[in-house]
Amino acid sequence: MEFDPNLMHKIARLDDDTLARGVQNVCQTLGIDAATAAPYLGDMSKIKAVLAGMTEENLQKIRAALGDDRLNRIVGAIQSEVKED
Repeated sequence: MEFDPNLMHKIARLDDDTLARGVQNVCQTLGIDAATAAPYLGDMSKIKAVLAGMTEENLQKIRAALGDDRLNRIVGAIQSEVKED
């Protein structure tokens, strides 16, 4: 699966409930339990601001840190929540 750099902007435009489900999916993919993830789900505006401000350089750093396989699994976990424009 090829990573779409515009995906972060699409995610940032999701409604709060949908974004929270996406974050929960990512946490589950990474093996983070729901209790650990819960404190991070309280302020979707912070998550949206970070995602909206992502640059190509940021995305490349994430790819380098996670590796293609892990990043693709994360993207797959959230893509079902993102509606195509």
